[in-house]
Amino acid sequence: MTLWFVGTGVGGAGSLTAEARGAIAGADTVYVERFTSPFGERLYGEVAGAARGRVVAAGRAAVEDGGEILRSAGGGGDVALVSYGDPYVATTHAELRARAARAGIPTRTAHAASAPAAAVGECGLHHYKVGRTATVVADPAAAPATYRAVHENLSRGCHTVLLLEYDREGGFFLGPGEALGLLAGAEADQRLGVFDGPLFVVVASRVGSGDQAIAAGDAAGMAGRDFGPPPHAVIVPGSLHFTEAEALRALADCSCEPADNSARVGRAAARMIARYVPAVGRAIDRVAPLCGGDGSADAEVLENARAYARDAENFLSEGRDEVAILAVGYADGLVDALRIAKGLEPE
Repeated sequence: MTLWFVGTGVGGAGSLTAEARGAIAGADTVYVERFTSPFGERLYGEVAGAARGRVVAAGRAAVEDGGEILRSAGGGGDVALVSYGDPYVATTHAELRARAARAGIPTRTAHAASAPAAAVGECGLHHYKVGRTATVVADPAAAPATYRAVHENLSRGCHTVLLLEYDREGGFFLGPGEALGLLAGAEADQRLGVFDGPLFVVVASRVGSGDQAIAAGDAAGMAGRDFGPPPHAVIVPGSLHFTEAEALRALADCSCEPADNSARVGRAAARMIARYVPAVGRAIDRVAPLCGGDGSADAEVLENARAYARDAENFLSEGRDEVAILAVGYADGLVDALRIAKGLEPE
């Protein structure tokens, strides 16, 4: 009684490892998961050919619910859940494994290359610089959250791997151009500067297959390109080491020079401090002549405001962005209180 989580890798039938084939051959039931990423008919046939037991094409509902899979595994026989890439890139599979463990069902794993990791490597980017991975879905209401994930990574100099929504049952796969358009549409609401200028992006298509293609260029121009059939991954590079830039020139079809997106976008806190600290300084200069001299309560409030403004810049230089924003907020609040007390209109 073992529940196997089997990854196929990204290279089609040829990437199935000996361990993966053994797990498939030894399973009484093989569930082939076909909703997190495209699972080609040739690969499906290879898996089915390696199986000696029952083969079941498992849709989203079957895997997310997991009840049938767990019951099959708990009934005494071996069960294999086969998925494209590495099995644990999908959080659904990791959660199912935890449920199996809680139910006392032994689990084993046949790991394989994952599509996100393979895409980063094929582009020549450094894996240790990859930040939070995010998914772009067709619903525009979800775009702001993904947009903020890209910005957060860029603010730290990290690359963002964007996975694109796939719905086999609905016959739908979000294209790279549509994904970039959705994120660009979030700029008007979020206004963090990600898409308000040139943004260098990479699109890795069908990584590991014979017709793999890697293209790179400005997001606005890339949004109108035809990248062919899926799967695709969009990568938004952060700060680029010179070896990464050289690799992109050599490995990708670049329509423009690789650019450092992090240097352009920067950190939201840095932009806020650059805007608000001078504004606080100007407000102090306006209200100071109306306040009492040294030792007065007004003078003490002004000095506290100056100190908070200095602290904001110091916290920012230390990378303590949230504390920096709080500090400049305190400074602005103190000066604003004095302004109101003295009857001054805002700037």
